[in-house]
Amino acid sequence: MSPVKLIPLLLMAVAASGAPVVITGSLVDANKQSLSGNLSVFQEKPEIAVTHYEVEGTFEISANSEGGLVLHAWAEGHPSVEHVVESGASGKIEINFTLPLGQEVIGRVVDEHGNGLEGAALQVRYDEPHKSIRRVLMEQDVLTDGDGQFTLPNVGVGKPFYIDVYAPSYLAKSSKRIKLEAGQQKVNDIILEDPGGTVVVELVNEDGLPVSGVEVLLFADTAAWPQDAEGSWLHHNSFEQRGTASEHGNVRFSGVPPGRIAVEVKTKDGRVTEELTAVANQETEVTLSVF
Repeated sequence: MSPVKLIPLLLMAVAASGAPVVITGSLVDANKQSLSGNLSVFQEKPEIAVTHYEVEGTFEISANSEGGLVLHAWAEGHPSVEHVVESGASGKIEINFTLPLGQEVIGRVVDEHGNGLEGAALQVRYDEPHKSIRRVLMEQDVLTDGDGQFTLPNVGVGKPFYIDVYAPSYLAKSSKRIKLEAGQQKVNDIILEDPGGTVVVELVNEDGLPVSGVEVLLFADTAAWPQDAEGSWLHHNSFEQRGTASEHGNVRFSGVPPGRIAVEVKTKDGRVTEELTAVANQETEVTLSVF
């Protein structure tokens, strides 16, 4: 069996402890021909972790199944497929991924007046009943052009999906449930109507002068994360944002979900954190002293 190659410089590896399981399998197309692609393993417990692998046809990996695992496979020219390993599974499990051919999908992201929104990021999320909520979206981000148009590559035919949209100054939104027929390419406009708040963070030193080049993290109250009827957790860009202070010592965050949030800066002596409330379609300012 061919070894898998661990992709470095990503999130923490899944440790084979607690509820160890060995997963073997293959990655093939609809004609049962071996594929070169990628396999990602998501673990929720004992701590959230994800490991990414490069696969050449077959694979064998060790993981910890405590809390359950979600395995996500994809390859160039093919839509992704997921399998779930139930919590507490142990021993050796065989999972063979068959990836269908995909096709391009075109559409637009617009505001309530029909104007195209440039720079919106889109990700495909397939509707897979009886499976864990997909908290980490793996499709490559696709950005809209100046007229709000987008082209999504390798979308599965006949497999229901949603398009999650993250646009500057707007709250994240999912499209309606979509199911493509062979040859169908265009989908209805995705209309964004709910503006988020804007948060401006000012960083100053002990003399009150601007501090530049420092990373600022903004995150929302996790208890308020919206989970819609389709099982999407729209937190990818909306509920955690990062920015670096400009030469003037400020960072501007847009599309922030209304409600309790916090901004945080790491310092040499620890962290500086400030809690505040974001308001839809309004700007909120906060100053952090960074020594």
